[in-house]
Amino acid sequence: MPKQETSSRKDGALTHQRILNTAGRLFATQGLGATKNKDIAIKAEVDLALINYHFGGRDGLYQHTLKEAHAHIIKLEDLLNITEQSDSPEAQLKSVIDLLTKAVLSPNDWHFKLLARELLSPSASLKVLADEEGLPKINIIKTILSNLTGIAADDPSIFPCVISVMAPCLMILVAGENLPGPLQAVRSMEQQQLSNYLFNYALGGLNAVKNMQG
Repeated sequence: MPKQETSSRKDGALTHQRILNTAGRLFATQGLGATKNKDIAIKAEVDLALINYHFGGRDGLYQHTLKEAHAHIIKLEDLLNITEQSDSPEAQLKSVIDLLTKAVLSPNDWHFKLLARELLSPSASLKVLADEEGLPKINIIKTILSNLTGIAADDPSIFPCVISVMAPCLMILVAGENLPGPLQAVRSMEQQQLSNYLFNYALGGLNAVKNMQG
């Protein structure tokens, strides 16, 4: 491959990511309605036309920032690796909770704030996020919980189990780093300590549900 073509592709990828990060920060702080493409282009120091070139327009850019934020918490590839490498559903659940707690306790740029804003004030793009990012990951988690509880993964009664496992981390996510109160005490915990606590709490509840099935 010619050197010039390789350099051009690298520059294009860097520009793509610069626009994405700039838009994510602005969407997270100002909201979708108050953020104009011109503002993003100026902050990212790119030509306005590049937003359409890389993302197909404003809606496409916003959807990409939501997907990037979602992947910042947990990636589909990581979940697939967990199911392939861990032997027991208990080990798989622990690995999932490890990933979630590591993400929500780690410093972040704009990702969590954007997701929290979208969850609290949903846009039309929330369905796209749910369909393309959320559901494939939820389906893997449902399978893990199905193996732990004996409830079929396509049984609607598996959803309360999913919510029970995910809710603590979602609450920490939505609360953010600046909301005072008990959640900040939770955020100050060492990651593995918090992960162990949430795992044991979740497993206890799931075992109780399993016993109810018998």
